[in-house]
Amino acid sequence: MDNTVLYDLSYGMYAVGVKDGMRECGCIVNTVFQVSTIGPLIALSMNKDNYTCSLIEKSKCFSLSILPETIDSQVISDLGFQTGKDKDKWTKLKHHLFRELPVVDNALGYMMCEVQSHMDAGTHYVFLAKVVDAKKGDSGKPMTYAYYHNVLKQSAPAKAPTYRKEEKWVCSVCGYVYDGDDFESEPDDYVCPVCGAKKDMFKLQ
Repeated sequence: MDNTVLYDLSYGMYAVGVKDGMRECGCIVNTVFQVSTIGPLIALSMNKDNYTCSLIEKSKCFSLSILPETIDSQVISDLGFQTGKDKDKWTKLKHHLFRELPVVDNALGYMMCEVQSHMDAGTHYVFLAKVVDAKKGDSGKPMTYAYYHNVLKQSAPAKAPTYRKEEKWVCSVCGYVYDGDDFESEPDDYVCPVCGAKKDMFKLQ
């Protein structure tokens, strides 16, 4: 099966906010979608090993910030690549409280969500949540995962459903770095677009 087909599914970039007692916690997610206008209802997918996931299970509520393309990269760095078990992720981030839960300043919009049910999806839980309050934020374009990956050249953490094992194939002749998703599936007559070196001259780094 060619799993690269899944890369063409669309995703967004969102910040989830929760509380651990009085301490603010949260993470970055990229799998959120509206399920129904009645409610309205949204679905959120999250890895079971994520500390935020356990807090959502416990509290049955979370906030959601819709991130724009212009969001400060520290938001994704601090919320997406650290654990909230022993780290106060929101300390250095510009944020405020919306219905008592943290949301990111300069987001396109905010939602307060109450969990109605959840489904076990193996490594992940899919939470079905009712949006009980929402507020428009700044104007701009929402950040998609494609923009994050292809334009900003960033990758998803290993626990994300869109995680891709990064492999860097480099031409040993001129140093060109292969710009694609699956070097090994390239035909045998593939050549370096810069110097014309054959496929077997590329080395995995």
